[in-house]
Amino acid sequence: MIRRIPILIMFLIIFQNASAQSAFYTSSSKKAIKLYEKALTCFNTIDPISGKGNLKCAQELLEKVFAKDSLFGEAYSLAAKINIERGDINQAIKFKQKMMRVSPVVSLIEYYFLAGMQ
Repeated sequence: MIRRIPILIMFLIIFQNASAQSAFYTSSSKKAIKLYEKALTCFNTIDPISGKGNLKCAQELLEKVFAKDSLFGEAYSLAAKINIERGDINQAIKFKQKMMRVSPVVSLIEYYFLAGMQ
């Protein structure tokens, strides 16, 4: 019995880590989450010359995310941020509104940002 306890503990740790990734997002698609995280990395990698992230890379990856999971709220929020950086406020508003429709929980700050864009 004592020998089985470490095995049980290891199994629980591995299982917890495997399911922890999707616990942070509204999507349950592992591929969509991976693509979203890559898009987020592109967006957050700042070019020292332009001072902006790699918006083209992030946008291309988000299109793939939407193909995998069209109800991924965080991806719509990132798409809105990308369009704000590009200066396309009307498209950013559309993405923000879509994010609010598909997300089960929306923070109050998102409503504030949407009101400020309109």
